Amino acid sequence: MWKQAGLKVLWGGGGRARPLFFFSLLFAAIVFLASWFKADGIKTVFEYDHKLVADIEGLKKIQAENEALREKIRSVREGSYLMEKYAREKLLMARQGEVVFRFHDEPAADKRP
Repeated sequence: MWKQAGLKVLWGGGGRARPLFFFSLLFAAIVFLASWFKADGIKTVFEYDHKLVADIEGLKKIQAENEALREKIRSVREGSYLMEKYAREKLLMARQGEVVFRFHDEPAADKRP
């Protein structure tokens, strides 16, 4: 009985209830659209949420890189082998009395017969 009365009010025979229902539906649609396109609206909240997720992922990546660099620094400070390896390869250093040979690759010149 309540279901039939509700449908009767909404879809016909309700007198003033039918236009009131449609005006309230129109008002709700206008409020939703206004809140969606407003500067601080729902759309902006969703955009900031996606940006926040991307920033958190970038932060995790940077933290992993920092931890790898800390581990590398720790291993260089503790081990003399890695320190010597970096000194030889990156700084081109050698021990006293050693002879170092350096080879340079030169582009091949045009050879004519």
